[in-house]
Amino acid sequence: MKSFLAHVFALSLLSLGLAAEKRPNILFAFADDWGRYASAYAKLDGPGGISDVVQTPNFDRIAREGVLFRSAFVSAPSCTPCRSAILSGQHFWRTGRGAILRGAVWDYTNPSYALMLGDAGYHLGETYKVWGPGTPNDAPYGAGKYAYEKAGNKFNQFSQHATTLVGQGQPIEAAKQMLYNEVRKNFDAFLAARATGQPFCYWFGPTNVHRKWIKGSGKKLWGIEPDALRGKLPAFLPDVPEIREDLADYLGVPVTTIYDWRVDGKGPCGVGVGRHVKFTQRDVQAWIEEHRESRPGAPLEGR
Repeated sequence: MKSFLAHVFALSLLSLGLAAEKRPNILFAFADDWGRYASAYAKLDGPGGISDVVQTPNFDRIAREGVLFRSAFVSAPSCTPCRSAILSGQHFWRTGRGAILRGAVWDYTNPSYALMLGDAGYHLGETYKVWGPGTPNDAPYGAGKYAYEKAGNKFNQFSQHATTLVGQGQPIEAAKQMLYNEVRKNFDAFLAARATGQPFCYWFGPTNVHRKWIKGSGKKLWGIEPDALRGKLPAFLPDVPEIREDLADYLGVPVTTIYDWRVDGKGPCGVGVGRHVKFTQRDVQAWIEEHRESRPGAPLEGR
């Protein structure tokens, strides 16, 4: 099966007219437990939902320039089984003990797209969670061989660490930036280890949306008002202050990052920091509201 899939993959690249020196780079971002909440969905689905209260400019740009799926599901909404399916390209129930959560063991007779790309000459790298819980940890991605995490992993407890830093006297934006810098340094280390002209395959697997987070951090760190969610919660959640605050804290963890952002080369006023431009959340939100209806390039719909 692995040999067959490798040949199919190679033939697919050839059918696309991709010569070896033009093989695409692959960046796979997998946010643990992030639901279907992004400002791109707010515009697509109309007002009245949870996505109304979040701003996700980076995600929205990918959606605008690529494809935004409205009806994408996994057959096993659980950590290890769904990751086994993604990495092997098979239904989760075909991956042996990779199909369970607790007690999972990776069967190396299963194919892994990442390891197949490595065999084909790709530079592999991963940061944070790829496959687990299971044995060996991150087995279908080299079991740690291709990990780039030496700059730190505090990003995975973003709410906790940012809140602690602010409590120690750091300004909110400076506290966030310290955590962003860890992510950038990990990725920079991955790129530095790549041979000139070598295509890469990189997996970014943050777990910062996974419990726990700090109560009140959604409003304190990101300006998300819990009461802005009134009337927008799904039917299975009680629309009461405690639930709205908890959901605001959850939403504040992954989705309001405004780091390194451009929209069609234009945007709100920002401050140059090295090669990047930083924006305040208030300026970004005001600019988005001003351009929400006039901005060209609506997301493509996919199913």
